[in-house]
Amino acid sequence: MELRDKGMALAIENASLDYKTEIVKALDWLIGLGVPFTADDVRDMVPDHLSGHPNVLPALLGSRARNGLIVPMGRYRTTRRTRHSSKNQVWRAAA
Repeated sequence: MELRDKGMALAIENASLDYKTEIVKALDWLIGLGVPFTADDVRDMVPDHLSGHPNVLPALLGSRARNGLIVPMGRYRTTRRTRHSSKNQVWRAAA
């Protein structure tokens, strides 16, 4: 757990400010709406000209889950080619 948390903190810390800001803005908006959302939904909201390490978004999702802002509500199979149909979480704002 400690190594995971360290790795997530490093991913967030080393992300470009613009990329991180856009992810946080998208996450906070989706959480505020109170609707179910996925990592793909968040990625779709980040402008195409911004990119960053693939661990930044999962690290920010994990951080919000640990802080009690979001809770998992199921799994879905992503359609993103780079993820090879992996199963990912569906999230929603905590009650």
